[in-house]
Amino acid sequence: MPIHAPRSVDPHIPVLDRTAQTNGMFTRESFTYIEAEDAWHCPSGHTLRLAGFKRSWGMREYSARAADCGGCALKAQCTTGKAHGISVSIHEPARKAAQALAGTTAYVQSQRWRQKIEILFAHLKQQFGMRRLGLRGLQGAADEFHLAAAVQNLRRLARLTVCGLSGQAGTAASG
Repeated sequence: MPIHAPRSVDPHIPVLDRTAQTNGMFTRESFTYIEAEDAWHCPSGHTLRLAGFKRSWGMREYSARAADCGGCALKAQCTTGKAHGISVSIHEPARKAAQALAGTTAYVQSQRWRQKIEILFAHLKQQFGMRRLGLRGLQGAADEFHLAAAVQNLRRLARLTVCGLSGQAGTAASG
């Protein structure tokens, strides 16, 4: 099943967006993708065809011909190299779907929850030394995490109890 297949889960993950980092050059939004040709067209009308595929990165590489870019009047705004190239992730539909959700109230709420959860995992790694699991298998991993969660909850309970008792002692002494 492709990663961008329709599911009942919304991807509330931050997506790196570099559209503001132009350095005076054209961004990808300046180019037009033609799905029927599987090619991109630059602002001056030249075609960037599929040049290759980087499997390890999951990127499709599109490139214009050096002859097209060499005499182009817009080359200074387009590229500093011989020809312009565009790299497109094979997961681009999923990235666009995640980008479309950014800024919604559900996305903002899930980012708050995510921050709370990730700090707990950071404490597991930093304070409890759980960089690797000692037990094998899914059941072993589950057991280790349940124990670690119990320790975290007991520490939190102790901290809240001590803070709560010291707060009550202060009010009892003043009354």
